[in-house]
Amino acid sequence: MYPFFVILAGFAGPSMANLPMGSGQTEMADWMTFMATCLGYAVTWGPFSADYSVYMRETTSRRSLFSWTYLSLLTAQILVMWLGAALATTVSVNQGFADAFAISGVGGLMDQSFVGYGSAAYGFGKFVQVVLVLSTIAVTIPNIYSLGLSMQNVGMWAVKVPRFIWTTIGFVVFTVAAIAGRDHFATILENFLNCLAYWYLVSYLHKTNLQGRSVDYNCVCRDLLVPTRRTQSS
Repeated sequence: MYPFFVILAGFAGPSMANLPMGSGQTEMADWMTFMATCLGYAVTWGPFSADYSVYMRETTSRRSLFSWTYLSLLTAQILVMWLGAALATTVSVNQGFADAFAISGVGGLMDQSFVGYGSAAYGFGKFVQVVLVLSTIAVTIPNIYSLGLSMQNVGMWAVKVPRFIWTTIGFVVFTVAAIAGRDHFATILENFLNCLAYWYLVSYLHKTNLQGRSVDYNCVCRDLLVPTRRTQSS
């Protein structure tokens, strides 16, 4: 998909701007919340590594498995986030992009990127957008496939339910949610990722806690958790 992202960046590039960043506690809180959201999205891929690492040799070290998984997630997210951040700057400096974003959200920005280059270029832009939209299906396939494994981590009762049933339930749930929230998708997705980051980090820290110890979760900022470990005797 990278070639299509490059094409999109090339067409939208002339309308992008280098905007100054703000400073202060509000900016810091926004930045930390965004980082927590990104972390929550990335960490949730953890259970999937157990699903797909079975195709690797048994002699593969834990460090190699972690490094390849981490680097793959890191590079994939950073490149797309860079493009998203750059594309978002067009809203502040170009009225056409601002109007497109107000009407159609992120999809409007993608469509507006190909406006002004002629009918042929705009038609090609439609093709690029279709490919990018279809790419979401490719991303959803491993997610929904591994949903069964993630659900079976909840407890032994969940293990007794076949994985294809969990997958089917998940498909129905996200399809209904997508149809119901199609007009406010960006807002719903942002709120969902914030909730996901919050609760998954709590679960992750609890699962990885040392046996015989407890964890105090001190919220130093909204959606950002820092654990302070202490023994039960204290």
